[in-house]
Amino acid sequence: MKELIEKIKNRDATVGVIGLGYVGLPLCLRFSQERFRVTGFDIDT
Repeated sequence: MKELIEKIKNRDATVGVIGLGYVGLPLCLRFSQERFRVTGFDIDT
């Protein structure tokens, strides 16, 4: 857990977001503005 906290503090963590709709896409954008690496996944049916 300490390793995860350090990665978050140092912006070394990669954020994963499932669903890039009304909430997911703005969330990805906000994390990227804070200099996190972001991976988003969505399925369009």
